[in-house]
Amino acid sequence: MMIARVGQMGDVLPWDACSIYEKAGRPSGMADSLRHARQWLDRPVNDPCAQEPAPSRPGRNRIVRVDSVLLADSVAYVHLTIVRGEWSYREQHTLPALRGRRGWGWREARVFAGLQGYPGSRAQD
Repeated sequence: MMIARVGQMGDVLPWDACSIYEKAGRPSGMADSLRHARQWLDRPVNDPCAQEPAPSRPGRNRIVRVDSVLLADSVAYVHLTIVRGEWSYREQHTLPALRGRRGWGWREARVFAGLQGYPGSRAQD
């Protein structure tokens, strides 16, 4: 799905490695299993929640967070929050199970309206 966001959607925002780690059940060797997408993680380590992310300034944070993963027999739904500075929105990705082999494909991404914006601070005259 990370590759789909880069390839099909042209979005190279870093992913919050801790949210992936948590939603995947804290697997050992996570960074090794994501070696093809390691460059898009904000903290490419095997225990990303133990390491603090780089500090961000208000309104400057730009990241993809995994909110939830719902697995069914033949499809998975992944819900994301996308933060672009002062704005954020949600995406739902549909991942069909690959037939005859392990893994998941990528069918679609739905972007949900309801952008949230927070006005930047303005210097007082």
